[in-house]
This record gives sequence, structure tokens and C-alpha cells, in this order.
Amino acid sequence: TWEEAFDLKYEMGMLPEPFIPTCVTSIAPRDWSYTRNILLTTTEVYCKNVGSGYIYELPQNNILEEEKTFKVAPVVITSGEDITSQWEPPVILYDTDNNRFVQLDLTWNGTSCRIPTLKKEIWPMVTGKDFVYATNTRQNYASSFIILRDNNNKLWLHGLGNIYQNSFAQLEKYYYQLDAPDIERAKLFAVHTYYYFLFYVVDNQIYQFDMVTKESRKLTPKDKDGNDINFSGEEITFIKFNLLQYGNRNDPNGYGQSEYCLIVGSTKGGETGGMIRMLNIKERMNDEVTLYKEYPGFAKPIDIVFRERK
Repeated sequence: TWEEAFDLKYEMGMLPEPFIPTCVTSIAPRDWSYTRNILLTTTEVYCKNVGSGYIYELPQNNILEEEKTFKVAPVVITSGEDITSQWEPPVILYDTDNNRFVQLDLTWNGTSCRIPTLKKEIWPMVTGKDFVYATNTRQNYASSFIILRDNNNKLWLHGLGNIYQNSFAQLEKYYYQLDAPDIERAKLFAVHTYYYFLFYVVDNQIYQFDMVTKESRKLTPKDKDGNDINFSGEEITFIKFNLLQYGNRNDPNGYGQSEYCLIVGSTKGGETGGMIRMLNIKERMNDEVTLYKEYPGFAKPIDIVFRERK
């Protein structure tokens, strides 16, 4: 049960104004001394060393050689592995003021970010493109995928891999302009936890895009009776995959299956018109998509996170 004493503001040093958190992520690798909590707000970036720090101290959304601070997108790009498999993962952010990737300094006395330097650069870290979407996955031992929009309104996929030991690599195979039906109009995106599938929504229709073959299709999931789920009379409000970070994926039975499900939030309006559906996504592009579970009776759903069991 939430209590006022649990408010995040009590973990802050100097409270920014306004204080609107957008993302909180824990990086918990094997080495406890490296464990960090990352807090993003609409205006600031904070990092707390869990092993030795009790509060979020000074903001770190700056580069030492520059005078101005910058805002970042509301997502931490890092390893998608669970806490027992992470190995000193980096923290990569997207600076939305200057349209560039930056990397957070995770040393014990770090106070800033830097523009990453790579052995092989496929695209410049200063991209000049607007942020659209980013997510972390478990594909190929943890890969992250970012979608950016160029000045011609075209969307570009940027893949990152080898995310460990405070470094990463750009994935040449997953750097290209996205060519799929009406994808430039999409507002909602999701990338599968394990398979190379990108999902997006246009005009209340879910599309599936294979990031390897670059094939696409309209998604028509089936309910328990084999009838089409077409979301008629509903508004799709979010889509996502939920990565599990803790515990035993086999307890309770079928618990781990949730990572393979596309989660779709929708609403018919009103205080109880919200619906959460979990759709089975199989490994092949043309496999049938079926309903795994559904939960009615919500208000308008905007996100969901599973309560994990240890």
C-alpha cells in the first residue's frame, strides 16, 4: 500500500521545479558496487549508486565541455537481460534538444554525460533526427532498438548490441529507413522481447513488421472462439512487451509465457471501458495470433507492468 512517506521527492537532494518523473530504471548487475538507479524527469537526469548513495543528488544532463543542460527522451537504453545476466551495462540516453545519443558517466563520482565514441561507427552519434521510440530486448544476448524521424518525416531504425562492460556497438544490419504501410503516421510501437518483430498502430489497426526480412502485415488476432478481434468501437491506447527481471519464469506455471505476448491496452470510454489483452506472438511471421488472456473493467489504460514473483 502506498504511503505519503514513500513519495519519490524524499529521495531527492534539491527538488527540481517542475518535478515530473518520466522513467525510473534499476541497473542491478552481479557487482553490487556497480548497481545504479536511473531517474529521468521532464527536465533532468539523475543517477544514484545503490551501494553507497541514499538520495539522487545533482542532475547529470550535461556534458562537461558545454555550458547548457539538455532534456532527454523518457527511456533508458541499456541491457535487456535480467538482473542475474547483466554485466556492467552502459546507460545510453537520447538528448532531444540536440538530437544525439549521450552516455551517462557511471563512475562513483560521475556528474555528467558524454557523446559515445565507438570503434566502428555506422551512423553518427549526433544524428540530427527527432526521437520517436526506443526499447530494450533480449534478442541476441540483449539488443536495443531506437526509431528516429528525419527532416523528411521518414522513420529510421537504429539497432544497438553488445551492451555490456559499459560499452555497446551499432548494429549495421538494423540501421535503415523503415518502409512499411503508413508507418510514418504511427504513434504507438513495440518490439518483441525475443523475436525480430516490430509492431505499430495506425488508425486503430496493429501492423507487424519483420526487421530481418522487412516484410509486413496487418495483424488480425483471434479470440478464444476463433473470431477476429478488430477493436471495433475501441481506441488502442498502448502496445508493449513486458520483460521480466526477477524470479522464476516457471513459477507459477506459464508465467514466462507473458514475455512472448504483445500486450494491447484499449478503451471504449467511461470509467470501466478499459481492456488489457495479451496476444500470443509466435516465431514465424505468418503464424496465427491468438488471445492469451484479457482483463476488462479498467479506466483508460496507459501502461502496465507485471508484479514479479521471486
